[in-house]
Amino acid sequence: MHWCLYPAPADLRFSWRNIYIQADSARHLPFYVRQPFTTYHVDLTLSEEERWGNYTPKLRQNIRKARQFDFKIIRNHDLTRFLDIYTPIWQALGLIHLQESHFATKSPEQYLITFIEDETHGVLAAHVVQLDHATKKVKLEYNASTFRRFENGTGMRRLCGQANALLFELDFGYFQNLGYEVFDFGGYDERPTLQHFKRQFGGKVVTNYNYFPFWFTWAKAIKNWLT
Repeated sequence: MHWCLYPAPADLRFSWRNIYIQADSARHLPFYVRQPFTTYHVDLTLSEEERWGNYTPKLRQNIRKARQFDFKIIRNHDLTRFLDIYTPIWQALGLIHLQESHFATKSPEQYLITFIEDETHGVLAAHVVQLDHATKKVKLEYNASTFRRFENGTGMRRLCGQANALLFELDFGYFQNLGYEVFDFGGYDERPTLQHFKRQFGGKVVTNYNYFPFWFTWAKAIKNWLT
């Protein structure tokens, strides 16, 4: 299968092996099933001051508090280290089992992992993003916080959240400097808590469209029926 992220309208054409993810346009494509996909965008063409002004007061406060600590920011392709953080999350929430093989088809130019690390407590949060140079978009694939490692009432859980907020702020500036224009949060979940978290950044809700070949949807339905 060939997964095509952010295809242009001219790229939407029939192929037995192509799946089109997050197209801007809604059109009829023979032998495909079109499904709307709601996501959340932050505009990276804004100045740092404009972006900061769009944040909620609570988010700005959390970022200020996180800046008081001497956190270390690491950007690399260390999937093993990220999986150490993410594995307890998908196990606790019943999410997709993430393995290094999921990135086998991606080159280092297509994705990046960012970590925010405390000298004493280690990594507090991490993001995996997919980079689309053609559309100048950065898509958040995975967002991980290590707050589950800490007991309630210690203050560390709150610090993990503040560190994660700061990591997003630093990611925005980093990718903006590289010439990217949109940070895509990779979806807009129906759960109110996740919606609230994303809305703090003052972006906008966007509807894209995914296109799946008929045979793919049939095969998926049969697999779900058998299991």
